[in-house]
Amino acid sequence: MSGHPADSIATLLDRYGTLAEEYAAELEPDAETPLESHPGYTVGEIDRIVADEYVEHLTDLICRRSLIAILGEASEDVLEELAGIAAARLGWDHARKDEEVRLALEEVAV
Repeated sequence: MSGHPADSIATLLDRYGTLAEEYAAELEPDAETPLESHPGYTVGEIDRIVADEYVEHLTDLICRRSLIAILGEASEDVLEELAGIAAARLGWDHARKDEEVRLALEEVAV
C-alpha cells in the first residue's frame, strides 16, 4: 500500500481488514480527495463502495455498506455529497438524487 499516507492506510485497514490492500491498489490518485462534508472518507472510497458493493439506494451506502448512519454522521451535507458521488456512478438524475437524500434523511431521523 505504498504511495498512500499512513493515516489513510490505517483507516482502510480498520474498515476493510484484509481487503484494505485491494482497496488501496484500485484507488486512482485523485480518489484520495477527502469528502468536504466528511473528511474521514475519500471520494474514491465512496465511489468504489457504490460500484462494487451493490448499492442501489443512498440508504444502502450509509446503513449497510459503511458506518456513517450507525455512528450518527449522516447529516444532510454528508448525504448530499454522497448522493452526488452515487448519482454520477449510478446514473441518477437530479430528481432521483434529491429523492434518495430525502429518503435517507427519513431513515436516519431520530
